Amino acid sequence: MKPRRFIVMGTDTGVGKTHVGVGLCVAWRALGHAVVALKPVESGVSTLLPEEEDGARLARATGQESPRRALYRLGAPIAPPAAADQEGADLSLSTILEGLRAAEGAAEVTLIEGAGGVLSPLTWDHTALDIAREMDASVILVAADTLGALNQVRSALRILWASDLEVLAVVLSDTPEGQQPPCSNQAGLLKVPERIHAHVLPRTVGEAESAAALHALAQELVA
Repeated sequence: MKPRRFIVMGTDTGVGKTHVGVGLCVAWRALGHAVVALKPVESGVSTLLPEEEDGARLARATGQESPRRALYRLGAPIAPPAAADQEGADLSLSTILEGLRAAEGAAEVTLIEGAGGVLSPLTWDHTALDIAREMDASVILVAADTLGALNQVRSALRILWASDLEVLAVVLSDTPEGQQPPCSNQAGLLKVPERIHAHVLPRTVGEAESAAALHALAQELVA
């Protein structure tokens, strides 16, 4: 198959990007594809156990030898460029892109996970939108399946479309912290003018369950 690149972006922080990314990677591996999953920048690692970091969870899902964590790890649980300023870290789009291209190797499928929301800064001058453009990566947009998702998804999509990025999927993730909406966001997104078909990832316990729930989407994305 032709190598494919995807970038998982969220409508906000904590909406389930890693949950979705892990499920897709496990599903792709089950389909027989060589997968690399990369977290370019992760802040807040000082508050986590090493195995809890997003970059580590993604690496475990693919079984990749390297990298085993995010390319750039920052301690403070604040926006990456603010954390980089505190630590005196040299964080630039060019170094991020260089690291991503070197790490993906000969993978058939490369999954990149952004940080925070669509316009959350990775550096003070750049966001995940710039990574998507430079890496020619198609977008998988993730939103928490909670009250407010209709506005958040539609707002994020308008930004992505205005940036001339290809959005291949919208996933509503039932996060443990989420409060269930009084009506179905999936049904509501089909009724708004954009007629958005969203996939739903229910609250699941393990990677196998997430992969099973996302199997059809994983297959569709690499078809």
